[in-house]
Amino acid sequence: MSISKVKLTLILIVCLVVLLFVLWPLRSPYFRFMHNRHNYYALLARACDALLIQHPLGTNSVIEVPISDPSVPAIISDLHPTMIQVSSNRVWVMVGIREFAVSWEQQDSNHWAMIDIGEGVEQKVYVESRP
Repeated sequence: MSISKVKLTLILIVCLVVLLFVLWPLRSPYFRFMHNRHNYYALLARACDALLIQHPLGTNSVIEVPISDPSVPAIISDLHPTMIQVSSNRVWVMVGIREFAVSWEQQDSNHWAMIDIGEGVEQKVYVESRP
């Protein structure tokens, strides 16, 4: 094999390794969640509202909804949650083993927010006004 072919092969291998390194985060569920459209978060908020309606608290302040419960909407199941908790004004979904969490919660009397809790940072990804 000539020197130029060896150099070309090494350059191709380095390029593939760099490309893999750059694209690897795209496989992360957290990265995919954070890069959705506004409409996705609105649909996820509706699914969380459905859980709030379907799981009244009774005497408990918080209940854990089994992840296999048929009442869990598909958009939430598609996140592959490891835990879902419902309280009077909040739905909290843990994704993966401490990978990230999503909270749909009441901010004040007129606003609800979807908050992503991941990589040590809380970010509001969607806010909705309610009368």
